[in-house]
Amino acid sequence: MSVALPPKGTPAWYVRERQLADGRWIARCHIGPQHPDGHIVDWSNPEGGGPEARAAYRLWTVDVNDHGDAVIHINPRSVPGAPPTWLVSMPDEGERPSTTLVAFGSGHFQPGTVIGNATFFTVPVPSESQWGAIRWYRDGVVDQLFVTPEMRGRRLGTVLIYCAAAYHKHLGLETVIRSDGRRTEDGAQLLSDFQHPDRIAPLTHLMPSMDPADD
Repeated sequence: MSVALPPKGTPAWYVRERQLADGRWIARCHIGPQHPDGHIVDWSNPEGGGPEARAAYRLWTVDVNDHGDAVIHINPRSVPGAPPTWLVSMPDEGERPSTTLVAFGSGHFQPGTVIGNATFFTVPVPSESQWGAIRWYRDGVVDQLFVTPEMRGRRLGTVLIYCAAAYHKHLGLETVIRSDGRRTEDGAQLLSDFQHPDRIAPLTHLMPSMDPADD
């Protein structure tokens, strides 16, 4: 029997199913009162599961395909009507390490697939055709969240947040994706559909819009 989507604010916790040879993890996120928010459960048997998972709503899973690319599966009941998208990962190992995921809507990859920049440059898709992007720091704080005007109102912003959360856990990081109070007006609107409002700090700094300025 499927579990209904819990109300907003219900704890979200994570399961590490299996660690890959390169240190990445097959993982998933559940929503339910079985564990505190942000808790990580480590299962040695990736097929085993447990009663706490069977009783909780599954929000997303992240595994890998035959090429070793991460593939994120978001429960469609959490993002009804959202368009299928694949993503490009761009890590930045600068002074404050971060990761950016850029979303595209062509049919070149299975929805939810995350490819690297090297693979992206072999695909006949221009960078300008992106649908949106999210950038977050290694500590989980979201720095930028952008959805192109033509794709707004279709839950793509929520998809990007959940993809960031899944990829964050895929990389083995223990922090949770959250806001530190800095965001644009558009970002605040995108976050309004987020399942975990307790992870969104009150607005402290209104940032400039990421939309291109009119000439």
